[in-house]
Amino acid sequence: MVGFGREEKHIDWELVDAMLLSGCIGTEIAPFFNMHPQTFYDRVVKKYGVSFTEYCCALHAKGEAHLKHKQFKKAMDGDTKMLMYLGEVRLKQRRAGIEAGVDSKTHANHEALMSQLSALQEDSQSARKKERSISSSE
Repeated sequence: MVGFGREEKHIDWELVDAMLLSGCIGTEIAPFFNMHPQTFYDRVVKKYGVSFTEYCCALHAKGEAHLKHKQFKKAMDGDTKMLMYLGEVRLKQRRAGIEAGVDSKTHANHEALMSQLSALQEDSQSARKKERSISSSE
């Protein structure tokens, strides 16, 4: 027992670690042990001597690294779908002919806008040339 209060609730720290590795957050984990999130955070500090945020970030990063490694291994073992997915996500590769939802109207609007910008740039350059020739003749 702790002080005059209630008996300290049991926390399965292996389950906590597994949940953090999988990306869960404190407010999702605390209810597993029937406790308020702040109580849970305080217990993490008591057990590990670091804030919940530090502990959580370390395990989230470790979980993400495990996923990346597993995906990479799967791709290297010949899973072409995973290989293509990693190419798209990590290397910003795209399959030829696939564009992100650009219909003909959007494409036409884009072309019109680019023409307007080009015309404005040409007008601006002409105006600058005129200003230079006027200032150099003065």
